[in-house]
Amino acid sequence: MRPNRDDLWTPLERRYFGSVPAYGQILREAVLDLCLRSFSTVGPPYWFTNHGPVHSDYVFKYALQFASAASDRIRHFSAEEAALLCSACYLHDLAMTYMPSKYELGSRGWNKEIVDAVRHGHVTSGNKSLAENRSALSKLYDAFPEFEPLLPLVCRADGTKAHLNAIAEISSAAANFDIPLADLLGTILLISDELDLGEHRSP
Repeated sequence: MRPNRDDLWTPLERRYFGSVPAYGQILREAVLDLCLRSFSTVGPPYWFTNHGPVHSDYVFKYALQFASAASDRIRHFSAEEAALLCSACYLHDLAMTYMPSKYELGSRGWNKEIVDAVRHGHVTSGNKSLAENRSALSKLYDAFPEFEPLLPLVCRADGTKAHLNAIAEISSAAANFDIPLADLLGTILLISDELDLGEHRSP
């Protein structure tokens, strides 16, 4: 059953942002809105794997379940860690909406070669996509300045081939901020992304 977004977001806001309710609103207005707007204008062919908001809902659902079943330290994410995980769940595939413009589709339209290039290239193009949407994410970065360098790295951890390098970079960058579990968030994102394979989403 498709996750109900309010059933995901309301507990998040109550559990992690209870003392700072504005955080939930910032995430909705910046992160969720950007995800919904970006994918609303993209219409990949029916056989293309779903990387849009519904996929992000599932990834976020699994990430929260993983966190709830893990150790006490993970179950008690800080507000910043929870916000970073939420942001990565909804923005890790943002480059999927930009990659096609790099290719001349011509009369053939989408084809397997182009789709494979987009699928495998979106991980490394994620930084550019987030940078191009800096203004849309300004509220997020104003509230969490440390997310500007960290979010692209956590999103890049979604790629199986790029994962270990991304985790190493996250650990190095996070040393400058009070987000000790930042590297773990990248691993949770990858696991949650891999778990979202089912009837609604082909490999």
